[in-house]
Amino acid sequence: MNTGLLRRSATGRTLLLGAVLTLAVPGTAYANTVSVTVKTPGATSGPATANAEISTHADCSGGLISGGGINQAIGTGAGVNGNHVNGTSPSSDGTTEYTGSTGVVGTDVTHWLGIGGTGGQVNASFSTTPYAMCFTSN
Repeated sequence: MNTGLLRRSATGRTLLLGAVLTLAVPGTAYANTVSVTVKTPGATSGPATANAEISTHADCSGGLISGGGINQAIGTGAGVNGNHVNGTSPSSDGTTEYTGSTGVVGTDVTHWLGIGGTGGQVNASFSTTPYAMCFTSN
């Protein structure tokens, strides 16, 4: 018997079996979709006094934090170089830095902190705006 014919016949049976299993076992293959949304509460004024700090946070109402950041407004005129970033980090409660175990992904981290500070100079235009990147999945 011709070996090429045997190989084609075996290949045809394999393809037919795969098609039958695909039709007979529905719902075994699926794909999740993931989306990222950037959330911010807007700017929080301050700090308003010298050598002070202000903390604010952005929240993910549904889903988990995948990252975040902070923006500082400094204004114009005297004292504009006094506003600076003191810190930015994930938070599980919106007030304290997340300090989970090293290498462990937290499942309850839904806030991103933005902490701004001043040195010896203050400007009325100082503000701190935190941003959170929120993952959601179906």
